[in-house]
Amino acid sequence: MPRVSLQRSKQQKHSEAESLGSWSQYLYEFAIYQGFRYYTNKTRWTGAFLLKHSVENNMKKTSMIDETHLYTYRASVRSVYDADTIRADIDLGLSIVVRNESLRLNRINAPEVRGEEREKGLEARDYLRNRIENQEIIVQTVRDKKGKYGRFLVEIWLKDGLDYININDELVSKGFAIYQSY
Repeated sequence: MPRVSLQRSKQQKHSEAESLGSWSQYLYEFAIYQGFRYYTNKTRWTGAFLLKHSVENNMKKTSMIDETHLYTYRASVRSVYDADTIRADIDLGLSIVVRNESLRLNRINAPEVRGEEREKGLEARDYLRNRIENQEIIVQTVRDKKGKYGRFLVEIWLKDGLDYININDELVSKGFAIYQSY
């Protein structure tokens, strides 16, 4: 007796997802097809939220996923040391949480809270504290790369209504930090 495959091919899954009516259902199917996890709680996405944002902004379907989406995590901010260093609990998925991890905001440099820049450093730190402390954020690491002092380099995204705000860029635009490459 010949074997009958009960699994659908990738092409069949993709064409079924195309025939669905709503964008959210399409994105859900596409995310599953690509191997991402989808959280239905208040339509939160982990790993695929940037994909969702891109597709909603009229990006056409793609057969490749940008690898930067693979390093995106939900996190809860525990403390803010200065305007470019925080500590957070990072949800890696599958019930795995890294607690109290030190994170360095990527691409920016802010005044230090010690030394000659103390006043500006405290002002910048307080602004960042008011924005993200004790809140849930999205952390996007740079290929899980660590910086000079062993901190992960991250972009921080904060939900603002239906959009996400890049906190790294916001600190620069408000004058609390400058862009700097590492």
